[in-house]
Amino acid sequence: MDILGVGIPELIFILLIAMMVFGPRRLPEIAGQIGRYVRKFRTMSQVVQSEWQQQIQDVTSLKNQAQGSLQEASKLLPPSPKELSREIKSQVTNTISIDNPLKPKPKVSPDIKETPELDKTDVIEEKENE
Repeated sequence: MDILGVGIPELIFILLIAMMVFGPRRLPEIAGQIGRYVRKFRTMSQVVQSEWQQQIQDVTSLKNQAQGSLQEASKLLPPSPKELSREIKSQVTNTISIDNPLKPKPKVSPDIKETPELDKTDVIEEKENE
C-alpha cells in the first residue's frame, strides 16, 4: 500500500521520528489535528471539484446553444460567393459547349441521329482515291 509514494516501511520510520520529536504525549493530539486538516482539505477539494464540473457543464450548454443559433442564422444568410461561383460555373458549363466556348451546345432531338464529323485524314484519303 503506497500513499503518495510512501510505503509501509517509510511510514513507520516517519512515525518513529515524529515520536522522538514530539513525544508520546503530544503525538495523539497532533495526529488528531492532522486528521481534521485532511478532512477539511477533502471537503474543500470536493466543493471545488463540484463547482468546476458545474462550470464546465454551463460552458458546454452555452457552446451548444451558440452552435445551434449559428446554424439557424447561417440558413437565413444568402449563399457565399464561392457557392454562387460554383453554381454559375455549373450552369454555364451545362449551356455552353466545351469545344467552342462561345457557341451554345446544339439541342439534338431524340429521333435525329448525329452525323460523324470527318477528320482531315479522311478528306486527304478521299482526294488521293480520286
